[in-house]
Parts: sequence; structure tokens; C-alpha cells
Amino acid sequence: MASSSDVAPAAAPLSSLALYRQSVPESDDLVPGPKAKRCPTKWGWWLVDGLTGEKLPAGCGAASCKACGSWAATRTAGAIGLAKPERLVRLSLVGNDWQTRRARFRRATYELRCLLGPDLHWAYCVERNPRLTGFHAHCWHRGRFIPQRLLVEVCDSVGMGRNCDIRRWEPRGELSTAYGIKGLMYGLKGLKAGGQEQYLEENGGRLVHASRGYWLDGEGKPCGLGEARRAWGRLRTCEERAWKVRYEPKWEVKL
Repeated sequence: MASSSDVAPAAAPLSSLALYRQSVPESDDLVPGPKAKRCPTKWGWWLVDGLTGEKLPAGCGAASCKACGSWAATRTAGAIGLAKPERLVRLSLVGNDWQTRRARFRRATYELRCLLGPDLHWAYCVERNPRLTGFHAHCWHRGRFIPQRLLVEVCDSVGMGRNCDIRRWEPRGELSTAYGIKGLMYGLKGLKAGGQEQYLEENGGRLVHASRGYWLDGEGKPCGLGEARRAWGRLRTCEERAWKVRYEPKWEVKL
């Protein structure tokens, strides 16, 4: 038990990282553990399984955190998969600044729903073109089918140009496995390739944006992104863990 000098002024909330025991991507810095980068805002806080005694360093889970950002992207990819996307969409000329990109996506979503009905949902993130000629977007779409010609016409009308592509999406494997979410990580690759700060700046401070009603929990019911991430965590571990938060700075190891 921690001594009185080890007690923090306030209890930390249970980290969402408690649900994971091993990394999905092949990288030691994406998951809590002995080799993981330490979250600076949760230094001294640990997650302890009351049944097994297993302990993991707690993390804030924020996309902007140097230690937690990549793992947050992995959990977001899992949440995208739980939403059961049916098609992968690529849009070009989405805009050179975030306000323009957001406005164009909102307008395109509105126009498509007016033409096809409300059963049209997508989540998206943007990426800089390799030749620095602007930005394109990767979208995971679910719901009413969008004909290629109609997608081109709507995107062109809102300023995105006519270079659009929509194709069927099929998961590569079980969503609880690394292979199952590998394709879903493609659009989020810029978080590491281009740098964390740059990626978040290009995406309005978030890992991904979604139309209203996109996120689903493990039972297929509408929910928020946070609950979708937790639902994927439960699917990933296939069990509920008896995690509790403890403040134990003496467990920290100077690397």
C-alpha cells in the first residue's frame, strides 16, 4: 500500500487503456507495458487487476499525447470497424485549410442525404497529398449506396472536384485481431508518418470526424465515439477485467 507521501491530491479516472493487454499494431509504443512510452499526465498512476494482480501504467488516452496518441488511433480504427462500414471512399481537393474542409464535408453530407435519404453515414480523416498539391480524404461509408456519378456531381458542386472513388469495403479478418483492423488503420497512418501535431492540425484536432449516427457499440446500437472505443476494447480482450486505479509512484522505473 502506498504511503501517505505517495498519495496524489485527487484520484485519476480509470483509463480506457485498462482494457488492453497487448498491442494490435507491431509497435511497443502503442500499448501500456514495460516497453511502452510513459504518459506524462498519468505518471505514478497504475491500473491493477484485482483478480490477477497484473499492473499496467495508466494513460490519458488523448490523441495529442505523445505516449497515448498512436494507441488512441488503434482504438479509433477498432471503433470504425464496429460501425460496419460497407464502402471505402476517397475524395480529392477537400480544401487547403480545416475550416474549408469541414464546410465542404458538411455540405456534401447534407446534399447526399437530401438526394438519397438519412441512412447515409461516414467517418473520415484527411491527409496531405504526397506531392504537396493539397489534401484528400479517406472515408468509411455505411448505409444507402452512393452511385459513383452522383458522388462526383455532389463533390464537384461543393468544391471538391471530380476525382472521387467509391468501392466496396470488406474486412480482412476478425475485428478483434491485428489483421482485422489493419486496413482501417490506413487512413490514420499520417499520425505517425507526418507527425502527430501535423496530423491533428490537418484534421481539426481530432483523429477522425463522423456524421451524426455513425458510431455503433458492440450490439449495433448508436453511441458516441468513446463508447465505441470501449466496446472494441471489450471485443479485443473477450473478457471484463477487474481493473482499479492506484497511485504508486515507487513503481515507476527510470529508463
